[in-house]
Amino acid sequence: MVWKPKSNSSRYVNCRNPACKNKHVTPKFVRTFGADGVVHACPECAPWAALKSGAAADPTFARQTNRRQ
Repeated sequence: MVWKPKSNSSRYVNCRNPACKNKHVTPKFVRTFGADGVVHACPECAPWAALKSGAAADPTFARQTNRRQ
């Protein structure tokens, strides 16, 4: 889902990591850490060090990360 500022839908985007149960992230987070309007990891399911290294933009990382375990 790509965020569109003039859209009537929710401003938040779902994290696509199945381990975090689709927690919402802000459009600013998506622009900073995601790719093409999509995030595959968020602060709820991945450590900040991994996010800074590109985990949110990497679709294969989502299956490797479950911060709650």
